[in-house]
Amino acid sequence: MSAHRVFVLLVVGAAAACEQPIRPPAFTPDLARADRAITATDRDGDGLDDLEELRLASAYLPFLSVAPDDPCPQNGLVVRVTPAEHPGQVRLRYGWLFDRACLEPQLEGDGGSFSIVVDPTRAGAAGIVALRAVGRQETTCQRVSSCGRCAGQPSCAELGGRAAVWAGRGRHTSYANRPVSCTQTGNCGADCVDAPQSSMPPIVNVGEPEAPLVHDLTDEGFIRPELGWQSTSLLHHDPWGGQPFGTSPAIAARLGATLIDPSTCDLP
Repeated sequence: MSAHRVFVLLVVGAAAACEQPIRPPAFTPDLARADRAITATDRDGDGLDDLEELRLASAYLPFLSVAPDDPCPQNGLVVRVTPAEHPGQVRLRYGWLFDRACLEPQLEGDGGSFSIVVDPTRAGAAGIVALRAVGRQETTCQRVSSCGRCAGQPSCAELGGRAAVWAGRGRHTSYANRPVSCTQTGNCGADCVDAPQSSMPPIVNVGEPEAPLVHDLTDEGFIRPELGWQSTSLLHHDPWGGQPFGTSPAIAARLGATLIDPSTCDLP
């Protein structure tokens, strides 16, 4: 078992007045399923073994930097794992979900999104082709940050020898390359901190929209009071149900939007 708990089994107050929703990106199914057969070991029909999907989601997980003094650090990950456009590469789309946004007033449900393309033939950091994080998705404060090893991409900032993704303190939007991305001010202001150690949340593989592996993040996941989750409105949340996750967009929209997908390339 990985150090990450893996199961088969994301501006508040005055600032919110200026962080307005915008039209969400259209949900455009990708070519992941490609009419592949659903089998006992590939229950979401994307051509990848379900256990291998979980292994990849854990093995290539970035350093997740949550401020040590964040007042509401409870978090977990949902992931959608699909073949990428380049043969042999795999795309890992994560929804980074937080119990609540902890500014004033506190609101239930928060988080961001990030996506990684990996080459499974290369271990660790050498296997990460590209990474993109999206903060405050579907609002006027939206910030997209990318990095990787393809032409024109900046190198990924690292913590602990791993590519890193930061969560803003209190308002847990996601950023890659903190020094150049977590720089918003005013009503879109964000505060990111280099944590001394990575957050190690549970991971739930949610499958594909046409063939979900999970329908209930309480019964089949980590949103449980005994695991530290306090937001009752999030209990039994269906990741593919299309409902907003508290203050953040629907998980289905995040995991299905090409907005969070970085460009990819063949590694030398």
